[in-house]
Amino acid sequence: MKCEEASGHINEFIDGSFDNDELLGEYLEHICSCSACYEELDVMYIVSEGLNGLKTNEDISFDFTGSLADKIREAKEGIRRAKIKKRRYLMIDVGCILIIINVIAAILLDVFFWS
Repeated sequence: MKCEEASGHINEFIDGSFDNDELLGEYLEHICSCSACYEELDVMYIVSEGLNGLKTNEDISFDFTGSLADKIREAKEGIRRAKIKKRRYLMIDVGCILIIINVIAAILLDVFFWS
């Protein structure tokens, strides 16, 4: 992902509206390796969280950097969990297909060889 594209995804990341785990993964990979993009995200995150705190009259935690690091860590963990879930479903699908093949093979053996 290039910096221009990453810049266009800042608001999606901040408000949690990424709907594509693969794209989110590319975004996280880019901002973690590009200090300029991370700094841009950091500034936008501080502004966004500060404004949200003012709107809701909540006490504002001034550990924005720690909060952003937590958000990035949680996003990476969510992607990891989604990948594991996809693998599990794939293994279940493969298992079901193997069972069906075995049943069909048993039926065919019974019909053609033991009749």
